[in-house]
Formats: sequence, C-alpha cells, structure tokens
Amino acid sequence: MTTKTHNKMNKFSVEVRERAVRLVQDHWGEYPSLAAGAFPGSHAG
Repeated sequence: MTTKTHNKMNKFSVEVRERAVRLVQDHWGEYPSLAAGAFPGSHAG
C-alpha cells in the first residue's frame, strides 16, 4: 500500500479516531446493540 493510498484511507486524525472509540466504549451499555447506538432513531435494536 502506498503512502498516498494509506492517507486517503485515514480520513480522520488519530485523535478523532481515539475519541470516537472512547465515546463508544463509554456509552456501550446504554443501547441494546451497537446498531441501535449508531442509529438511535431507527428500529435497529
């Protein structure tokens, strides 16, 4: 994989990705499924 291709795949900075992971981990138990948490207005759960 070239650097250019690799950079396109990493659209978000490391900090943003780490924050997203923390948010998911912190709120994991508030929803019946990952899909329900990702799409709270849907019928995914």
